[in-house]
Amino acid sequence: MAEIVGMSERILQRRLAQSGSTYSQVVQGARFSIASDLMADSDLDITDIAFAACYDNAPHFSRAFKRLTGMTPRDYRRAGAWSIGEGRMPTATPSALA
Repeated sequence: MAEIVGMSERILQRRLAQSGSTYSQVVQGARFSIASDLMADSDLDITDIAFAACYDNAPHFSRAFKRLTGMTPRDYRRAGAWSIGEGRMPTATPSALA
């Protein structure tokens, strides 16, 4: 990631720390964003969403999703929770990802 943004790993770590985040949180947030878009905009099953969001398996995705939202992906989708507000799942904040 540091190479992509054109800085050393250490400088990237410092900048992330200054913003109150870590590399792991950024990655987890990106995965969650992909999953939330797919949950809202597709009829893909949960396993396909898990793999599209780069989770190793569906159970790992479900645990991470529940930790961030309080609901399993299946329950969240059944409740139509993604349709509330702006039509997207709530974006996880860095503090929620910690």
